[in-house]
Amino acid sequence: MRKGNAGLHGKLAFLLAFSTDAVFVLDDRGVIQTANREACRILACEAQALAGASLRSWRTDAPIRPHPDSTRPDSLCYSAFFKRLSGETFLADVSVASVTEGDKRAYVAILRDISWLAEASYRQNLAAAVFDNSIEAIIVTNAANRIVAVNAAFERLTGYTTSEVMGRSPNLLQSGRHDKAFYLSLWHSVLATGHWQGEIWDRRKNGEIFPQWLTISVVRDDSGAITHHVAICHDITERKESEERLRHVTDFYSALCQVDHLVACRTNPR
Repeated sequence: MRKGNAGLHGKLAFLLAFSTDAVFVLDDRGVIQTANREACRILACEAQALAGASLRSWRTDAPIRPHPDSTRPDSLCYSAFFKRLSGETFLADVSVASVTEGDKRAYVAILRDISWLAEASYRQNLAAAVFDNSIEAIIVTNAANRIVAVNAAFERLTGYTTSEVMGRSPNLLQSGRHDKAFYLSLWHSVLATGHWQGEIWDRRKNGEIFPQWLTISVVRDDSGAITHHVAICHDITERKESEERLRHVTDFYSALCQVDHLVACRTNPR
């Protein structure tokens, strides 16, 4: 074996022994010649189940998705769903490249389990869908309390568009009904406990003042530092109007009872 090929063999042996990804050595038909321990762990099988099997046989029938940024003519990179011996499927990135050892050509396939990435992407897409379609207005601010995101419900509630509020403080919504002490108490609770909720009056873009039930929560990073604030706003105008109507009715009946009592006293003297 020539010196260059010996070096290549050494690198391949190192890759098989120490790679944290699944590594397969394939012949020109795609049959597995050898594989590392990580391959056995990811596919949940013993080494003998891999030797002599086709790597293709571990894929599902779902079509592969070639990576468009794979430009080397002697390699192939793609994503595909594979199945473990238990039958569980998972998404993986695969990179296949040709190598030469002596006068023989072989192929090295490196497989990386990215099911966690797919799950993270699913959760991110779900969170985005919830954010966009929530009937409650949502405001996200950064650690400096500057708006970085609002949803469509916020635009409907306040009359402000996203572009009009980005980078601004939520203070632009203040109605003037609450004094400085109210806001100091609010933010003291947010910083001390991580959240605050309560009734607050704000002002729409057209100047209309309206009541809402506001919930503010903090988001922290791994070190515990605050990275964002999330505010969820629920318009309680109808509830307040109902309470006001009920108060008027209650006051009316109270006054009516007092009048009735006075009339009774005058018509039935002791």
